[in-house]
Amino acid sequence: MQEVIPLILFIDPLKKVFLGKKCPTKTLPIFAYLVEAKRVMKKYSKKKTIELVKKILKNKCSIIFGGGNLGLMGAVAETAFLERGTITTIIPKQLNKKNLIFKEVSKKIISKNFHQRKEEMVKRADFFILLPGGIGTLDEFFEVIALNQLKLLNKPILVLNINGFWNPLKDLLRHIKNKNFSNGTAQINCYFMRSVNKIVEFINSKM
Repeated sequence: MQEVIPLILFIDPLKKVFLGKKCPTKTLPIFAYLVEAKRVMKKYSKKKTIELVKKILKNKCSIIFGGGNLGLMGAVAETAFLERGTITTIIPKQLNKKNLIFKEVSKKIISKNFHQRKEEMVKRADFFILLPGGIGTLDEFFEVIALNQLKLLNKPILVLNINGFWNPLKDLLRHIKNKNFSNGTAQINCYFMRSVNKIVEFINSKM
């Protein structure tokens, strides 16, 4: 019996290519954020990316990710493929270029534009995982926490704070709370974590 649709999402702010897949399981759906940035590839660890993907796949979840075939996105795709995970692309038609995307996927869905892509992302998600990234990553992050704060959404955002990369973001959210413009990270369903294991433990505790 097919009970739910587990989904993991990895987002690449540079290429805006997404992957995802439906598959039968006894666990809850999952949705996650991952970013690709060549300039932080060494410091923020291909090893951590591979570790995250492997542990997520062990929970019998399918993967939606940035779709790129280079850098961290390439590591996500290659790891999922080698681990025989289920991966599907959701990609804006503007970026549907063979040289940009990982080809060995279970399914490819082409969206009309970036806005529709984000709608699909939010609709399909149960969890979001944020790794180090840039402006595109922050755009999607703040959209989700805004929806959470307005109670139009109730889906956790798990921030993997590798080497303190997201400390300034954490400080900004604290500043907003101190100035009474927000009720804090708990109210926007946002949690900062230092390790892959903490992310996986949180997800397992909610299944």
